[in-house]
Amino acid sequence: MKPKAKQSDKIDIVYCGNPLIDITQDDQEKTLLEKYGLKVGMASLATPEQLPLIEEVWKLETKKLTLGGAALNSARGSAYWFKKSGTPGKVVYFGGLGSDEIGGKMKDMVTESGVTGNFYESTDTQTGVCACLVTGIERTLCVNLGAAKKYPTAHIESNLETLNNAAMIYATGFFLDSNQEAFGKVMTHASANNIAVGINFSATFLIEIYLDLVKENLKHADYVFCNEDESSVFAEKMGLKAEDRQGCAKIVAEWEKSNTKRPRVVIMTQGPEATIVATSAGNGEAATIELIEVAPVAKESIVDTNGCGDAFVAAFNAAITRGKTVTEAVHEGNKLGGQVLCVQGAQYLD
Repeated sequence: MKPKAKQSDKIDIVYCGNPLIDITQDDQEKTLLEKYGLKVGMASLATPEQLPLIEEVWKLETKKLTLGGAALNSARGSAYWFKKSGTPGKVVYFGGLGSDEIGGKMKDMVTESGVTGNFYESTDTQTGVCACLVTGIERTLCVNLGAAKKYPTAHIESNLETLNNAAMIYATGFFLDSNQEAFGKVMTHASANNIAVGINFSATFLIEIYLDLVKENLKHADYVFCNEDESSVFAEKMGLKAEDRQGCAKIVAEWEKSNTKRPRVVIMTQGPEATIVATSAGNGEAATIELIEVAPVAKESIVDTNGCGDAFVAAFNAAITRGKTVTEAVHEGNKLGGQVLCVQGAQYLD
């Protein structure tokens, strides 16, 4: 059983993921795109030949820096929600970065966002970066995960006391891709100590590649998040039709559960369509389904869909830690997601 935390040590949410700095640069003449063999609108991992792009855009005075990575976007969003709601909260972030200039800038930006960074610093690998080239309204992404992929299990093992002080722990599927052992360590520790656990399918390729690991770790989750694309892929893996998202939500909600002290809640976002919420108390109890309508956002106000799902998770998690019902938390999530929809990237603007 986890020891009782002092009031000063209490943490509302611990996020685990792959931290990145997004470097955005206009490339209207496609100079950089052509130099590094990139196609407009594509998103890809940097090849060895493309890695110099990151150094080149980093040196430009016209670049714009923002924090990125799904879990870090959500961590910042939760800190923002706590501040805006007038209920101060503590958010801690775990991830790997490099002992370099970019890593130093990342740490400063994380602190400025209201999040407490608890980073493992790699001495031989560059901080993760996403070079974002803007051509017209198109964004071309070239990513080097760098030190995010070097996150060691030992860092989790040496920080179990921090985890014990958390009301909720959330990890993305991308963190599973970086260190399967560390992901499992976080999940099993939280579940065994009755700490609320949230996980996210995060991307369809993760379901395709790590299906068995995803299913294994589902048993530790109290809250499971996914979007319509991820739910459709998982539905097919479970023998359902891709469009049977409610059926998929029920399967996930009724999945084996290691911590029977908490119900499992599955939250499937579907863009402007109603959010699907499936809830099961466990022990074989059939899941119930709730459809929660999403407040419409004027089409002409929409700027960028990137980061909307991260914002949803941010507000949902924060609201849950403040005693909101699941329905209320979904409304908060959709509200913040709609707000981010109207700006470029995962920015939380007053």
